[in-house]
Amino acid sequence: MIEQRTGKELLRQVVPNYDEIGEDKVKLGLALHRQFDMALGLVHGLAGHSGAVMGEAYRREGAFVLDRLVE
Repeated sequence: MIEQRTGKELLRQVVPNYDEIGEDKVKLGLALHRQFDMALGLVHGLAGHSGAVMGEAYRREGAFVLDRLVE
């Protein structure tokens, strides 16, 4: 359905390997969901109002609070 609504050119911009996986609808759907999830994560997470900054820790002000340490 998304191919009919958006077109292949837009999908090539969103999914980097669209030409390789475009015929396999399951792989294409998973790749699109990954891209959508990453975009939402960046908007509402690290690049949003979380207080965390990617790559430039020296620009961050204040404490970086972790709920728990990852093993």
